[in-house]
Amino acid sequence: MESQTDHCPHCRANRTLICTQSVRKETDQTGKKVRIRTLSFHCEVCGGFVRSEDRVEIDKKIGF
Repeated sequence: MESQTDHCPHCRANRTLICTQSVRKETDQTGKKVRIRTLSFHCEVCGGFVRSEDRVEIDKKIGF
């Protein structure tokens, strides 16, 4: 994943972000098993939270 920059609310400047990800498995409203990948972005300088993104992936191979 290439580095991204965004405005850090703590530093009050544009900074390079560090991205971490976590994955959880859930069942959606229709009963399909999905994987939700959450990307969290933190400031490289102060470590403050900047933003996060949830990405839903439907995968037939997911088992609970």
